[in-house]
Amino acid sequence: MDLLRHIPLTLRTPSGSDTPGGIRDQISAGPVEALDIYRWQAIHEPHTFITAQLVSRILGEARRAVSLGVDGIKERLLVEHLPDLSITAVDIDRPYMDGCAVSLAHPRLEWGAFDVTTGDYGQFTGADTALLLQMDYQFDDATLAGIFASLAGAGVPRVVVLSPSLRGPMPLLEVGAMVKRHLRQRRRPEASYIRTRPRFAAIARPYALYSVEWYSLPFHRIALADVRLGLASTTPLKH
Repeated sequence: MDLLRHIPLTLRTPSGSDTPGGIRDQISAGPVEALDIYRWQAIHEPHTFITAQLVSRILGEARRAVSLGVDGIKERLLVEHLPDLSITAVDIDRPYMDGCAVSLAHPRLEWGAFDVTTGDYGQFTGADTALLLQMDYQFDDATLAGIFASLAGAGVPRVVVLSPSLRGPMPLLEVGAMVKRHLRQRRRPEASYIRTRPRFAAIARPYALYSVEWYSLPFHRIALADVRLGLASTTPLKH
């Protein structure tokens, strides 16, 4: 069921999956039918389908990916949409991973518990792409740089980062959303790390920030960055 071919790019987002009783809690308690998960997501977080579309466009020839810190639904959508792609999806939340293994099961999806700060990245050797899908803003600069270095040490040549907190040129109407996120960050510094492109590129060094593009979604913009761990930081940006 390839929903990414049919979901329009003009959906609105009323609420979130991390609220009590949200779909993450339901999957952890499971089992939940995949169609019911998609229905909940289409009502409460329809941008999931849009962002999965954007990621699918940049993956290109990727065949074996590892997704670090997952919502599960994007990963399932991606393997349904890209028939040659397999994903190992890992997250620190073991009950949620166990629930995903049941409710979002797919022959080309593997699920497992993993701590990005202490885990053994050697198990990801052989992956051609790592995914950080709306997860980078939970990590401070040192932790994010450590993730890049650990992936490079495991021989993973590329990281695709989907981020609402990587800032670029911004229309005036979106300044309010930026200010709101900034105030939230001041109250809870661990909640959302806002970064400019130069700051993000500095974190990624000595690797190459190969490309970065911004897309407008309802209520906010989102960035899609491609970090090439096998290239030097002096490599010119594609975009």
